[in-house]
Amino acid sequence: MSLHLFMVPSMDSPSTSERNDELRLLCGYENGGVTLWRFTRRDKRTSVEGVGWEVVWTVKQHAEAGATM
Repeated sequence: MSLHLFMVPSMDSPSTSERNDELRLLCGYENGGVTLWRFTRRDKRTSVEGVGWEVVWTVKQHAEAGATM
């Protein structure tokens, strides 16, 4: 598994003085799947057991792990 946690500018507010950046998490899994999550909770800054995260997109590029000879 591979994880990349990063911030992106929020699309909700066009004003830079009022902008709230959005926390995102990109996950790459051993089965070839990749999922982008975003943290949507505005009332709390923390997440317990995955509460507050929603999937932006998901894709699976291959069905089996590649082997080299």
